[in-house]
Amino acid sequence: MPTHIRRFLKRFAITAVIETVLVLCLISGLRLWVVRQAATHAAKYAEAGAHGQVLRALRLAYRWAPAYPAFSETVASLHAQALQQTGTGEPPPVLEPRSFTAAIPLPEKMLIPADMLMNLLYRQYSKRQEEASATTDAPATEFRPGAAESAARPGIALHTPPQIGTSDRAPAPNGTPLPGTPASPATAERPAYNPDVMWGTVSAADAPLFDKNGRKMREIPAGSLVDVQETRRTASGEVVIGSVRSRQGNFNDVILRRDDVELYVGYPISTASREQLQLVSKRGELLGAIKSRQAALEAAASNRNPHQAEYRQILRQYQAINDESKQLKEQYDKATGSKRMELANRLRTLKNDQFVLMPKYQEIKSKKAEWDRGNQTSTQDTANDPQMQQLKQQLEQIDRQLETV
Repeated sequence: MPTHIRRFLKRFAITAVIETVLVLCLISGLRLWVVRQAATHAAKYAEAGAHGQVLRALRLAYRWAPAYPAFSETVASLHAQALQQTGTGEPPPVLEPRSFTAAIPLPEKMLIPADMLMNLLYRQYSKRQEEASATTDAPATEFRPGAAESAARPGIALHTPPQIGTSDRAPAPNGTPLPGTPASPATAERPAYNPDVMWGTVSAADAPLFDKNGRKMREIPAGSLVDVQETRRTASGEVVIGSVRSRQGNFNDVILRRDDVELYVGYPISTASREQLQLVSKRGELLGAIKSRQAALEAAASNRNPHQAEYRQILRQYQAINDESKQLKEQYDKATGSKRMELANRLRTLKNDQFVLMPKYQEIKSKKAEWDRGNQTSTQDTANDPQMQQLKQQLEQIDRQLETV
């Protein structure tokens, strides 16, 4: 064979291999995108109760999802629940494990290397997205009290900061000092309203207090005052960072969960009078007591439901399956050979266990909800509870005092 023909055939073969690999990667990437979109849409349909649409959304994704571990468990779970809710009652077929020796169609075997590459790229992409979301500080505006939270408690009037004035009382509306009020130094100026300046009080009993590294230091009592220096969104939720003044002492550069703090926005804590700080602290104590009493009443009402114990048991079983599946999934992504096959079999068993448990969960959940609807008095104990009424009366009294100081 002439040299130029051999050279042409060699180049042709190399080009064909490269183009084949690129085509397979393109197909795998498109399938991954389809599975991801289908899982997103199916989750929304399931939340809305449109289980027929869930099955339609997953028609292709259910067959393709085993190639993409990031979505396979979610797709299988949504598919199984939709089958159960639509009355099909038939468990989904167990798909053959993906390997070069498995009895799967040839196109699927050809796509295995491309799928492995796409999974690797997607894991790296997801990891970077999670790191970015966990380390990105959220704008302070996202942490300000909402309209409902602000309306639920009185505002704090602006006062002369103690370090630049000698009075704890506010000036008259026309700007002239009130009678008997010593004049502030001429250089004293009130701070301008700043929507990013916040302070507040702990509004949850025994709220956890963390250091800057996220390690829990202790629990802090309700009513502790918080001077907020920074707000942040973390993987575990929104937090505030600052200093805390409490009966247990003062703590600097500490972290509290946003939900455990009632915030006041616009002026620094130094502009609040001593009387206001005392009232705000007392208000926080009352809020913590109300939340604790509310939780106790709700727990007591739930325990009266004859289906509550069984509901909790099945829920724990379901959660245990989910937790084990997540752990095995991480091992499966890193495993190879026979170990990977063993983990794949165990994951399929867990999915089947989950499918069997789902109708029991739905049944007991319906019975529990039906009992609650027929026994509304058990959920009205909060409004009729004497201790709760007394706490709310004390809170109203504190609010009236805050409006006048």
